[in-house]
Amino acid sequence: HAVYVISKSGELVMEMKAEGENSRGGEGLFLSLFKLKNGKIAAASYSFSSRSSEQVYLTQIPNLENNEIEEITIPLMGTDSNGFFTTGGQADLLLCTNAGFYDYDLESGQQSIIFNALKYGITANSLHEVTILSDESIAIADWLSGKMRLARYVPYEPSEEDEPYEEIEKQALVLSTIEVDQWLSEYVADFNRINRYHHLEVRDYSDGGRIDEDDALTRFHLDLISGNFPDIIKVSRFMPSNSYISKGIYADLNLFIENDSSFNKADYLPGLFEAMEADGKLYEIFPIFMLRVIYGKTADVGTEIGWTLDEFAAVLDANPDARYIIDTKTKGSFISDLVLESFVNPHTGKINFDRDEFVKILSVAERFPDTIPPEVDLAFIDEGVKVGDPLLWQTSVMQFFDMMFMENLSFQDKVTLKGSPSPYGNGLSFFPYSYFGITEQAKNPEGAWEFLKFTLDYFDYSIPIFLPVKLSLLDEQIEKDEKHFNDPDSFKYNPPGSKRPGSTFSEIGADKIMEAIKATSKVRRTNNIISNIISEEVDSYLGGQKSADSVADIIENRIGIYLAEQE
Repeated sequence: HAVYVISKSGELVMEMKAEGENSRGGEGLFLSLFKLKNGKIAAASYSFSSRSSEQVYLTQIPNLENNEIEEITIPLMGTDSNGFFTTGGQADLLLCTNAGFYDYDLESGQQSIIFNALKYGITANSLHEVTILSDESIAIADWLSGKMRLARYVPYEPSEEDEPYEEIEKQALVLSTIEVDQWLSEYVADFNRINRYHHLEVRDYSDGGRIDEDDALTRFHLDLISGNFPDIIKVSRFMPSNSYISKGIYADLNLFIENDSSFNKADYLPGLFEAMEADGKLYEIFPIFMLRVIYGKTADVGTEIGWTLDEFAAVLDANPDARYIIDTKTKGSFISDLVLESFVNPHTGKINFDRDEFVKILSVAERFPDTIPPEVDLAFIDEGVKVGDPLLWQTSVMQFFDMMFMENLSFQDKVTLKGSPSPYGNGLSFFPYSYFGITEQAKNPEGAWEFLKFTLDYFDYSIPIFLPVKLSLLDEQIEKDEKHFNDPDSFKYNPPGSKRPGSTFSEIGADKIMEAIKATSKVRRTNNIISNIISEEVDSYLGGQKSADSVADIIENRIGIYLAEQE
């Protein structure tokens, strides 16, 4: 978190903090030390503020003549948390991102891409060290399958002495996205490195993160209007997927599955395809997810996975002293969430309103607070669930030891996984990171399907914040999590107090988590416009301006108008 400049005599000259001289209230980490082309030493760091989503990259240059530090902020450029800096060649810095390497000039602030890393199967997440050599070739050390790989990339110019060989010309694929994130860079890099017949090019409308999501989405839509279709769309939460379905942009993935004898649905989670189908067609699919759940003490909520709204209300009636029900949920957020989850199709956005269920939701919401005071933060919840206030905790399952933390650290009691209260009884839902779809206008649909299959069969255990959809990969993750849990030296998985004496991995809920995952056949997906419509009308009901029936009518009508505009 700090770099110290020491004189030759051993005296401390200055200290450089990873957050910089003007601390942003976050945590910082130094990524690299290197020498600039003018001979000065520089330190590159990354910091993330817990108060905002701002990610900051800094280069600090100590001036030993006046004991001051020159601090330079570097644009993020879609690096995620994996970008770092090292010595550049013709410029000062080499900025390593999810998409490639950029030369960055400190004086002018100009940056230009000099190396497309994804083309060669390299991602920023696996990089250990990079530098530009004197002949402007690039030396790269990266981790591949747990082993260090050192490579030097230079332009290849065949000579007359080279032996002739048969080279298979790879067919081009185009993938459109409004963000190149860590997972996408992993998929693309490894696909291009492994696949013999296809090469995937990324059409990044964010221009390496320099263009915000709204503008990037506008650029993408203009391309669609002009007929410049990609083979594959990586769909993020900012994109109106229901509009793509209604306009016939997507191909039906079921047709690819039916014509592919090598693809077996039974290899994947039972609810994956059911969750994603709309009107019998499969337009998108997701390879990784979190499981959205509500945790409660088994003594309070029972042992079953799901519950109806009536069963949920019975638990609240049995615990009248709880001021807070589900961590920081208010009346408004509880109603809005249940209306979205119970009545709105997550793919098409079409609404199927049940008035009786809606009135019941409003009644149950009366047990929730109107607002949440500032002191009710994560630490408050962590302490409160021990004594039943808050009564429940809504979160996402990301690993097979998550119940260990809930039982041993948070609730300090046996817990049960529940979904949201649902008219169907089981409100468990997949919370995917992103989706992939093949366009109906794809120039290389067969290659696009090969890439989608690749993402379904690919999982990087070094990024432990999601779960894979393939059953064999889930089994592998259980084995890896169990190994880490039973390793006494693995502090990451065994913080003090997290493991009861004599407890085993299977006792802490891996089987229960897998049971919940296999029982899930819904997907949680937010259309921002629909969510805003619901929230606005719910607020008007809670403020006393409108009745329950009036709000129900308006929600149905407004969403209907919005959907008609998407046709």
